[in-house]
Amino acid sequence: MVYIEFNKEMQTPKALNHFHQNRVLILSVLSNFLTEEQRKRAVKSWKIESFKERQMEMQIVWEEPWLISALGDLDLLLVTVVNEAYFASKEGELIFPGSSAVGEAKPQISQKEEEEVRHIASIISQLLQVTAFISVFMNIFFASALQLVWKMLGAVQLIVHLPLLNLHFPRNARLCF
Repeated sequence: MVYIEFNKEMQTPKALNHFHQNRVLILSVLSNFLTEEQRKRAVKSWKIESFKERQMEMQIVWEEPWLISALGDLDLLLVTVVNEAYFASKEGELIFPGSSAVGEAKPQISQKEEEEVRHIASIISQLLQVTAFISVFMNIFFASALQLVWKMLGAVQLIVHLPLLNLHFPRNARLCF
């Protein structure tokens, strides 16, 4: 959906289907990524959904939607007025033919693709929750086991360092250590 804001209050046309039939607007895409041929045929069709005093709402069907704003670069949508008779302000001023509006063409995604992305996101979210739960459980479980290991390491350190202390031990103690 494309929203075009007007800086003046416009007269609302009675029939919106005349826009497409009378070639009132020309839509084109300005892109560094698309070839000249792809830019010419990027917009497959368009339809005016609503026309209010300050805003026009337009539905665009793209020929190859996956190419619009691909690779992170936002393409520009150029809307050129061909027939100014349909665009008059409430004061009766006409918009000059050939005047244009430029806006960003956001990356396109179909409803099916959006549902798939939401489904994958929910699966990843659940996976992260399970991972966090397992991590907390393992921390609690291994914390007590690790305390025993640290205590045993401390005892081994004492035993290993005893000969370095130059202490005199009775014979029976020397046999054990």
